[in-house]
Amino acid sequence: MGFGPEWIIVIVVIVLVFGASRLPLLGRNVGQGIKEFKKGIKDASHDEADAESNRRPASDRPAPSSDDRKPLA
Repeated sequence: MGFGPEWIIVIVVIVLVFGASRLPLLGRNVGQGIKEFKKGIKDASHDEADAESNRRPASDRPAPSSDDRKPLA
């Protein structure tokens, strides 16, 4: 994907619409939004995993692994 004339036109339109002075603020806000979105996804997956581990009975939960256990065979 190269930097062709289409990208130049898009950049010129963005500068005309938002103005050169607002572009750094716009970029910062987009970056913060992406960071918060990723954090929300991570927190939701952790909450979901915690909820599932609390729903299963203790007998169904896997035993904690230990390096000092010997194999059965």
